[in-house]
Amino acid sequence: MEIARQKTAPGIDYDVTAHWSSQQGLVLKTTPAAVPGSYQGTITWHLSTVPEA
Repeated sequence: MEIARQKTAPGIDYDVTAHWSSQQGLVLKTTPAAVPGSYQGTITWHLSTVPEA
């Protein structure tokens, strides 16, 4: 799932979370049968500098 795509010049920072809200960005959506509790997981980011197609 693609969360964001941004082209920037070298050395320019981009805040991927700047426009996220409670319904946008990384959101955990569960089914009504989900059991309340504490959960944890791992998110792996893959950042690449690749030539444009």
